[in-house]
Amino acid sequence: MRSKTLVLLLFAAQLSLGLQAQTYALKGINSFSSNGIKAILNNKEVVGYVLFYKTDKADSKNDNYGFDLLDENLNKVSTVKVILPRNAMLLQPVYNGEVLGLMFYDQGKGNYIFRSYDKTLKQVGSLSTEKPHKYERAGLAQMDGDAAASFYGLHPVPGKGFVRAGYGEDKDKFKVTFYDNNFKVKWSYQTPESSKEYETFLLSDVNASYATGITLRRNGLMSRKVEYFLTVFDIESGKRSSTSPPNNPRSNSPFRRSPCRKATNRWSCKANITTSTTSRASARARVFT
Repeated sequence: MRSKTLVLLLFAAQLSLGLQAQTYALKGINSFSSNGIKAILNNKEVVGYVLFYKTDKADSKNDNYGFDLLDENLNKVSTVKVILPRNAMLLQPVYNGEVLGLMFYDQGKGNYIFRSYDKTLKQVGSLSTEKPHKYERAGLAQMDGDAAASFYGLHPVPGKGFVRAGYGEDKDKFKVTFYDNNFKVKWSYQTPESSKEYETFLLSDVNASYATGITLRRNGLMSRKVEYFLTVFDIESGKRSSTSPPNNPRSNSPFRRSPCRKATNRWSCKANITTSTTSRASARARVFT
């Protein structure tokens, strides 16, 4: 089987010299897709990259894959070899300050695969989920990897784990799940069975204490009347609280005087939540150093 050589070319900004090209060469790979290179963010700052690629066949249903962990200057930190289903796609790497979480989507079986690694790149957690709702799978089939991750991906909880949101068991329900660093489910919330309305949840912000987003509620799938609720989940307990933003009778937008604002194609919400100093965003940190 012929192997290939991949050369990555990225640009890193320097304070005094403008833009300088950074390159990284990888030999002996079998295949590589555009979704195989992902930036690792810590407090919204790029602190490294994950390069995911297939090397060769493991058995009739699985392949051998590798992922290289690179720092922000494309210097290789380490390489990890894994066996995954043949059609596995890397959706995103997420770093929470303690562990690196990887989220894969098995395009063959239609389920998610999670792996977590500590700062020495020792695997500390693994989870294969059941198939998500067919509407979620349809969305994944139509989106590119970055768009899919923004809707259904992991959000880091500093030092504690990861939160993700998606469809519930039915198309009119949503589900929010909090995983610890080992990808053990700590709690899960789903729209109650007793609810007669359609609910969708857009997760927008996560810190060490709370996961915050917007719940969209309507009477039917095709209904044009939508109610919006600022929704907050307690990270430790999973307890949910919702507040309905007040309407301005002079405007068709229910967010004119609310804590939520629309910017470009997404909603941004701010809530008056008091957190401890230790739960606030930490100072600039580098990954695995």
